[in-house]
Amino acid sequence: MNRINKLLILGSVLLLAVIALLFVKSKNASEASELITGETAAAGETYFSVSINEITSIKIDLNTEYSKETTNLAKSGETWSNTDDVNFPLNISMVEAMLQAASDIKSEKIIDTPADMSEYGLSAPALTVSFNDGAYTLSFGNKSAMSEEYYMTSGDGRVCLVGSGVYNTFAVSWSDLVQMEEIPDMTGIKSFTVRGENADVEILNKSELPEFADSTYDWYMNVDGEYKPLDSAKATTFMSNVTDLKFLSCKDYYADSLDLYNYKLDRPYFTITVEYDGGTFALDVGTLDGLSLCARFPDSNMVYEIDNSLGVTLLYTPYEEMAPAEESISDNDTTSDNIVVQ
Repeated sequence: MNRINKLLILGSVLLLAVIALLFVKSKNASEASELITGETAAAGETYFSVSINEITSIKIDLNTEYSKETTNLAKSGETWSNTDDVNFPLNISMVEAMLQAASDIKSEKIIDTPADMSEYGLSAPALTVSFNDGAYTLSFGNKSAMSEEYYMTSGDGRVCLVGSGVYNTFAVSWSDLVQMEEIPDMTGIKSFTVRGENADVEILNKSELPEFADSTYDWYMNVDGEYKPLDSAKATTFMSNVTDLKFLSCKDYYADSLDLYNYKLDRPYFTITVEYDGGTFALDVGTLDGLSLCARFPDSNMVYEIDNSLGVTLLYTPYEEMAPAEESISDNDTTSDNIVVQ
């Protein structure tokens, strides 16, 4: 390698080193730009604290791009409620999480003398939380450009950085605060049916068909008046679409007759009924907008959004997809494990 080439390589290396140095300095300058004169390093220092037992009211003002909403919560005796609506089913665990968070808010960085609150998004906060009718107030501004933390002030003239967990605990809308009803644990299923204008699915456990109590098959499906055996694993997976169902969100917590009409729940698209050892589970299914599915328990005022795939699976899975591997699916099939309904 000649001398000129060596000099070129050396020059390139030096140039890269200078670029790297400038990048590091620029990064440090950017980090420093988030801070101003008067910052106090306060790793793990408690910035705000109020006793859980002292808090008797919480007001949440959300003012984000996605949500503009005010929620008022109050404690009467030992009971918390949403004072904006007496019918609101409040999730107490969400309130307890807020109380716990307010009892000890720690900050990694505290800015003692901020020059301009607008630099931190605190002149028009995205979230304001007031306790005890404004006796204590927390205002949350911008998210830090360098971390998963948010700028916050308690109105004492200082600004601190708090973790996203603190922000997320308080940045809740009514749908987050709703106590949703629970789907029971359905062990020992005896029968599983889906009925509706375009739905007719019936699956029975062999215990409900005495003639086949000794059958090697556990589940049977009614196919045109004849109970045909099902593959146990496939039948269990099919029914788990209901037994393991999760509500995506609460769309309405106090639906009246007009709401139920609009949700197509006054005359459900279809109704799921499961008889199990602990009782009977039923769920009416309608539509939110003609496309998305919604559901409610019969006689309940609460309406939930559910996964659209549930309807496709329950209504359009043919017997052939759940038949045992050795079961013939031809039209002339007549096995001893089939029973004709008289």
